[in-house]
Amino acid sequence: MTATPAGPGRPFRFGFACVPADHSGAGEKWSRVVRGWSRIEVDGLVIRLDAETPLHERTGPGGHAILIGEAFATPGEDVGTVLDELLATTSDGRFFERFEALSGRFALIVMTDGVQRVLHDPIGSRSVYYRIGAEPCLASHAELVASAYGHGRSADAAAILASEEYRSRTVKYLPGDLTVYENVHGLSPNSYYDIADRQTVRYWPREPRRPAGFDRFAGVIDGHLEALAVHLAGRDPILGISGGIDTRMLIAAFRAHELPFHGVTWLRRKGGVAQRELEIVESVIAHTGPEHTFLDLSKINDELRQLATLAKRNAGRFGKPSRITAHMLHVGADPRAVFIRGYGAEIVRGFYNLPSGSSRRAPKRRGLRRQMGRLLPASPPRPVAVDEPDPAELLRAYDSSMRVDPGAEHVRLGLAAFTGFAERASFDDDLTRFGFDLSDLFYWEHRMGMWGSAKHNEMDPAVLSIAGFNSRPMYEAAFGLGSEERLTKELLARVIAGYDEALARIPYL
Repeated sequence: MTATPAGPGRPFRFGFACVPADHSGAGEKWSRVVRGWSRIEVDGLVIRLDAETPLHERTGPGGHAILIGEAFATPGEDVGTVLDELLATTSDGRFFERFEALSGRFALIVMTDGVQRVLHDPIGSRSVYYRIGAEPCLASHAELVASAYGHGRSADAAAILASEEYRSRTVKYLPGDLTVYENVHGLSPNSYYDIADRQTVRYWPREPRRPAGFDRFAGVIDGHLEALAVHLAGRDPILGISGGIDTRMLIAAFRAHELPFHGVTWLRRKGGVAQRELEIVESVIAHTGPEHTFLDLSKINDELRQLATLAKRNAGRFGKPSRITAHMLHVGADPRAVFIRGYGAEIVRGFYNLPSGSSRRAPKRRGLRRQMGRLLPASPPRPVAVDEPDPAELLRAYDSSMRVDPGAEHVRLGLAAFTGFAERASFDDDLTRFGFDLSDLFYWEHRMGMWGSAKHNEMDPAVLSIAGFNSRPMYEAAFGLGSEERLTKELLARVIAGYDEALARIPYL
C-alpha cells in the first residue's frame, strides 16, 4: 500500500486509530480516512497510524507496549528503557510511578497479562477519544471514532453550539467530555481506558498532597524543561512571544540549555497587539535575540481559508476556522518544526483560584435589563474556585467564560454533560481525601484535557504542536507550595530570574 505523502494540510495529521482486528469499518468514509495509513496488528487490535505519527514499540515477556506520538523521559532516562520497565512491573503502584517519567504528546497502549490499557501524556495533550458501545474504538480525533462505527451528530451538542450562551463564550469548547458526535467522548487526564472492560479508570491522585518548597519546585521544573530541550535538539522549535509570563519561562529555559528557537507573534484581526504588549514583545526580542516573525492574521486568501477550515475540523468542529493555524504554515512548513505552547503553566499557577481566572464580564441583559446594563460598571474579575465535585459547581466554573445569563436549557444540558463527565472521570468526593484543590484538578482535566488537546489538534495541519509544561511531578511539586507563593504569576518570574535576571525584570501582563 502506498503511504500518504507527509506534510501539512492533511486531516488528522499525526493521528492514530485503534479498533478490534475483526472490525470491518463503517463504509467508504472510514476507508477513505485511513487509506494510506500504516497498520499494526497485535493482541486482537489493529492500530492505524498517519504517515508522520511517531511510534515506539517494545515487546517483552510481560507483553507489548506501543507508544504513539512524541515522547521523552526525565533527564538521564531513555523512553525505551521506561517502556521495558512498564512491561516488567507487576504492581500498579510501580507501573504508574515509572509511567510518570514520560512526557511529550503521546498515547500509550500497554498489553500485559490480558489487560489492555490506553493512557496518554500527563496533560492529555495527545487527545484520545473513545466510543460508548459493544466494540471498543479509540482514536486521536473524535471524527475518526465516529467514522469507524457510523456515530451520528449529537443533538445535545448541536443545541449547545447553537445557543446564545455558547456564542457568548470567550473560550469556546463543549462542556464535560462531550464531542459533536453521539456517544463519543474524550479521555480526561489522570484516567486510562480499559479496553476489555470498556470503561475509564482513574489512576491519580494515589497519595496525599505533599508540602514542597520553592527549591524543589524549581528543580523539578528545570529538569522537565531540560529534558524537553534535549528532545527538541536538532529540530526547529517555535515559541510564541507575547506579553505573558508562561512562554517567557520556556524562552529562559531554552536559552539556558542552549536550544535555539524561532519566535512568532500573532497580530490579531481586531486591533492587533496592544501597544503596551507590543513594547513588551519587542523588549523580549531585543534581549533574547531569536529569529522572529510577526504574523498578520488579517490577511487571508483561498489557500489560507481552506487550511483554517481544516483546522476547525481537526479540532472537533466546535470552534471557528483557525486563522492562526493557517498563518503558522509560514513558519512551520519545515518538517523539523515544532510549536511549543505554554500550556500547563496555568495548572501550575492555579488558574481558577486567581482573580484573572475568570473572564466573566457583566452579563448581557435582555430588554430593560440590557439597557440598564450599559450604565453599570463591568464586574471585576473574581476567582472561580470549585468547592466540591458537584456537576453544578463544574458548570459554574465552565460558565465563567460566558457573557450572558444562563438560561434553563443551558443549565439542563450543562448539568447533564458534567454529570457524565464526573462519572467517567471519577470526579467525586473521594478526590478530596488526597488534599488537592478541586479547582486545580478540574482545570487540568477539563479545560486543558478537552479544550487544550483540541487546540493541539487544531494546529497540527500547519505544524506539530506540543505542550511546554507537561509533567505530573512538576504539578505535584507546584501543588505542594503554599497558596501565597503559588497563586501568582510571580512564581514563574522567580524561576526565570534563576536563569536570566534581566529577562525576569522585563514587565509582563
